[in-house]
Amino acid sequence: MQNISSQISLSPSEEDYLLAIARSTSAIKTGELARALDVADASVTTMIAKLAGKGLVSHLSHRPISLTTLGQETAMALIRRHRLIELFLTKTLDYGWEEVHAEAHRLEHLVSEKFISRLDAFLGYPQIDPHGSPIPQSDGSLPTVSRTPLEQLLPGQSAIIAEVSDDNPELLSFLSRNKLTPGRKVTVAGRENFDGSLQLKVSGKKITIGRAIATAIQVHEIEQD
Repeated sequence: MQNISSQISLSPSEEDYLLAIARSTSAIKTGELARALDVADASVTTMIAKLAGKGLVSHLSHRPISLTTLGQETAMALIRRHRLIELFLTKTLDYGWEEVHAEAHRLEHLVSEKFISRLDAFLGYPQIDPHGSPIPQSDGSLPTVSRTPLEQLLPGQSAIIAEVSDDNPELLSFLSRNKLTPGRKVTVAGRENFDGSLQLKVSGKKITIGRAIATAIQVHEIEQD
């Protein structure tokens, strides 16, 4: 991938749509995309037609929306831009990790590919962002990672936190206060069967988290002796 995003003229709204489709964990339909972006269904229909006209998405009536190869390459370039800016804000400007998602979203629409290339070099060609998410490389590839949702661990198992969801600032504040951050070791002390909540040992303390929080945390499992 060679500066794909600089070859295609996209508005901030078009970039937001591409990113929303790329970040969806499953095939996404127009109604779901409208809810994700908080826009009207008719607006989604109009925008998807524009993106299809640029060769970025494929969409048949009543079928999920999918990115074309060009759309996927463009989305990866946008994700790379966003995550590098997030890392710069935390490492250099002392932003809290709960602040950087919104700030990077504003900045990512304004900077050039030359700026991003130099930012990458300035940061030492990093592989993960402040939340542990892999940063796409300049060729569009992602570092290989093997991760497990925290909610899948059984009592007695330990793991190292690898990545957390960056969608919710309040969640990130909670995780920070309780030291549930990338690189931290956690041990599952127990599980409540009726609601799936987990009791964790973290830095010598015990805390309880609900299933929603557990699903937002990805870990590297530690092999048991």
